[in-house]
Amino acid sequence: MALGPIRLVATIETGDVLSKTAAAAFAAERWPEHAELLERVVRDRAGERQEFTAADGREALTLLRKCVAVAES
Repeated sequence: MALGPIRLVATIETGDVLSKTAAAAFAAERWPEHAELLERVVRDRAGERQEFTAADGREALTLLRKCVAVAES
């Protein structure tokens, strides 16, 4: 949930289709307040299992809402 919408935002803004890992870097630059979560998501996808909490889920929803706002504008 954290990376798919970011890929769409990156495509809207750049015209490029990024990998999920590259999209995480794109989003961390745009929304640095979510950089730590995004870094953990990328590490988890790479096989370095991370622990995620309910607070992380709420943060991911906040990030999703930001992506939707970009898509709507």
